[in-house]
Amino acid sequence: MGALLLLGAPVALAQGGGATVDTQSFHPKERWVSQAVPDPRAELLIKVNVVRIYSAARAPDAIAPPRWISTQLEVANRLFRLPEDQMRSYGPSRLAPVIQMQLNRIIDVPEDTATRLLGIKVDTENVLAGDARSLNGETLANTWDLRSLKVTGETHIMTIYCVWDAKASSGPTSVFSFGGESNVGFTEKMTQGSKEVLTVVTGVRARMGVVVTRQETAWMNAFAHELGHYFGLHHAWERSPNQKMGISDLGSGPQGQVDDRKEFANVMDYDNGDGVRQYFTRQQLQKMYEFARDRASTQIQVERRRPGQAKPAPAPATPSPAQSAGKVEVLRVESPAPGGPVTLRVKYEIKGMLSQQGLVVAWFNDAQGQKLMDADGTYRTTAGHIAVGHVFKPKNRAAAETSRVLELPPGQLHLGPGKHNLSVDVSLIEAGREVAQAQRVSFEYSVPLPQAKETRDETPRAWIKKAVVTPKEIVSQTPYVSISTELILDHLKGAEVVLELRFAFSNGRALKDFDQAFASSDGLVMFSSKIVPLYPRTQMKNLRLRIPHSQLHLAKGIRASLIASLTLKHRGQTLASDLTPEFVLDTGAAAKTPLRAAANRIAPKAAIEQVALKVRTGGDGQGGVIVGGRLRVAGYRGKKLQWLVYVTDYQNRPVQGVDAPFRSKDGQLGSAITLSPRYDSALFPEAKVFIPFGQLRLPPGRHRLLFHSVLASGGRRVTLPSPPAELNLQLGAGKTP
Repeated sequence: MGALLLLGAPVALAQGGGATVDTQSFHPKERWVSQAVPDPRAELLIKVNVVRIYSAARAPDAIAPPRWISTQLEVANRLFRLPEDQMRSYGPSRLAPVIQMQLNRIIDVPEDTATRLLGIKVDTENVLAGDARSLNGETLANTWDLRSLKVTGETHIMTIYCVWDAKASSGPTSVFSFGGESNVGFTEKMTQGSKEVLTVVTGVRARMGVVVTRQETAWMNAFAHELGHYFGLHHAWERSPNQKMGISDLGSGPQGQVDDRKEFANVMDYDNGDGVRQYFTRQQLQKMYEFARDRASTQIQVERRRPGQAKPAPAPATPSPAQSAGKVEVLRVESPAPGGPVTLRVKYEIKGMLSQQGLVVAWFNDAQGQKLMDADGTYRTTAGHIAVGHVFKPKNRAAAETSRVLELPPGQLHLGPGKHNLSVDVSLIEAGREVAQAQRVSFEYSVPLPQAKETRDETPRAWIKKAVVTPKEIVSQTPYVSISTELILDHLKGAEVVLELRFAFSNGRALKDFDQAFASSDGLVMFSSKIVPLYPRTQMKNLRLRIPHSQLHLAKGIRASLIASLTLKHRGQTLASDLTPEFVLDTGAAAKTPLRAAANRIAPKAAIEQVALKVRTGGDGQGGVIVGGRLRVAGYRGKKLQWLVYVTDYQNRPVQGVDAPFRSKDGQLGSAITLSPRYDSALFPEAKVFIPFGQLRLPPGRHRLLFHSVLASGGRRVTLPSPPAELNLQLGAGKTP
């Protein structure tokens, strides 16, 4: 998994015309290149698609400007090749065993289209990393989900997905930003889904590509770092995996294999011992080359150049998805029999797509136009909605009109007895975008009441009659949500039946549990009750279920629109389910906040952007080290922040101080200053902390010291420690340089 990428001083690489490409800094923009040029001496060439997933708040060029993309690829190409003094020995007759990348094309996908395709909310500023799927109770798309989006017709092209920010969930309130995400090598895991798979996936076993964020702290080697993972590399500080791979040229340092001093860096670079920061070693480059040559080439397009080849063979022409167009229409919805299947006939036409996968999908809505929620996982999107679809592949590029019958089986609407006014939405999807949408069609659906008479069929059955919600019922001075309902159970005498009550926001987002008091196995809020019927046919009237307001884990001071779902299960199988009408829950008064402050409230953020050391000489306690920093904070107006600086030796052992206030409780040398931001967003460009030489409890001799710093608020750290700044000191008998 990637992280905020590199530490250390920037490394400038030569670029044609005398310009330079900075491999680590996000700025300056004037050094961004217009085109990435692969080295013609490289043996392997890989074409890359870049998918920019954007929102209404940030246009594609804000997420990833074309020149930023080109510069990222140029930096990757230069880091993926051997040093120039070694590359000079290669040429047209002897190709170098390295990888180079070339931009194929850029594809832009709106986040709402990605949401529709995945069935999961896509928020380009809150994409979750790895297996995380929840952020403070909100289900969001993760990096694995994004990598399952396919560029139609180009399933074997390496793809880099660009979003604004990716986060890793770390408990209900703590979130850390990541620079990117990649699998180490390839996964053999197939995409999981319902019987009607609505996720557009690649045609191969591996999910092609990596996810990279653009946020203002993103380094210019983000592509290189994540692609390093993609071609099999581990972080340099991961000792055991590197040893198993036979990578031993990572240098030495306090962490054993990598001179990064702190494992939070999560980088693949190393220090060769003379203070010059490197990136990929010779053995790392060799492993990536072998991986791309032997394994990746079976899953993505890897062009292997031959000695004497003048130029790469042109890629086969692929029609752009933007050239295709289509339309879709709901011809009719067959009058459904009471409790029977829902059958609709659709007609669709698409032009400009040949042998590429398309999708026609139908969603079902209630009388208010809200999507119906699934209860048993049979015809469910990953967002929990009921849907049915059909995958197709046109046989020619000409417009071809096709009609298709879509059918949802009986019971899959999960509605209670009575008449229901419903509607259906149908969309035509191709190449990760919605090509056309049909006009909404309304229809009526009836669910018959259960028959009271005994039948020979003794299959267990159950019904949930319409539930009534009391949003606030006071019991022993404690507010509860109370739900009354009626159950009918057939052929379940003596059997154990489980009634589950779950809660969600009106848009379908499930409430997340945080204390396990009322929790499901997947970490959501759930009230569960076991029922053992005493008769062949049991009718339970006025059954009342209650759950405390506090166990819904809602923030104070909001009015939340909620729905509740009731599900009856027997031996793990769903017998019946029902949804309550939408209800409003007032969580009580929040802490009073001035209107202006409430209007301008932003999420707290803090960053240490730069740290530099300056030695000041002088006697009588005037000599010492000035630690200067550039600090940027947001969301801390009116609060106190502390910038803490502490000192260790080169092996990360604390250096002892002499007197307060330059000595912590455990004796470590350090100092601090207090910051008081007066604005929502504040920059402290020249923060300074002074540590006198007289406070160093060290013996005479030469010492390599590391100065670490961190920002804290209320006694809690709000940033990771900064990359340590190094200082070499020669102490005499008087302990003064």
